[in-house]
Amino acid sequence: SRARAQRVPLGPVLARRLKWANYTETLPELPAGQYVVLEYETRFANRVSAAETVTPVKGADGTWKVGAYNIR
Repeated sequence: SRARAQRVPLGPVLARRLKWANYTETLPELPAGQYVVLEYETRFANRVSAAETVTPVKGADGTWKVGAYNIR
């Protein structure tokens, strides 16, 4: 997956801190739904500082699953 391709070269996570969380029902390039956008400040073995954005989405069955992931 794209997320795995981004993560593997960075090595293991050494530290992760939640910077902010935001609930929304609309996001660019994604269908309307229930989303929580989480941004973490993360330190990996091979990268001192990165911003990880994890976006869980609520499915029709009521469970939350990761719908989008990005590192910058």
